[in-house]
Amino acid sequence: MTGVDMPSVARRRPCVRAAPLCLSGAEPLPGATADTGAAGGQPHPWTADVFRAGGHNPAVAVEAPVRTPQRTTDDRDQDDRPWQVIVLNDNHNTFEGVAFALSHTLPGVTYERGIEIADRIHRSGRAVVWSGARELAEHYHAQLGGFGLTMAPLEQV
Repeated sequence: MTGVDMPSVARRRPCVRAAPLCLSGAEPLPGATADTGAAGGQPHPWTADVFRAGGHNPAVAVEAPVRTPQRTTDDRDQDDRPWQVIVLNDNHNTFEGVAFALSHTLPGVTYERGIEIADRIHRSGRAVVWSGARELAEHYHAQLGGFGLTMAPLEQV
């Protein structure tokens, strides 16, 4: 057909780029490109996108380093020290009321032991009634305060 202009159909030629980076140090396969990832022109589904994005080959195992946080001796001492729950003496709570609150709040404290602690609070003006982990100390502090006992702020030893 002469005289008729046919649109020129350009044949797609494969894009030839540098051979893909091989993390193992071995030579790439002959004919391998960043678009195909292997000889023979069959593209891998991940190869072109990964290499264009500057990523790594997911077929190559890479072990991530494990980091452990560095703790100083001062940090460890502050974290591991117990918290103290302290009850203060006041003029409105009876010995019986204090003993009842202590025996119903603190594990292992009987009513009789609560009376002894109440006497110590009365004589010295204050007493450490429990010490341990911060979360439990906050819980016991709030419960004893709910019984109407006069509480000192939590202290860390």
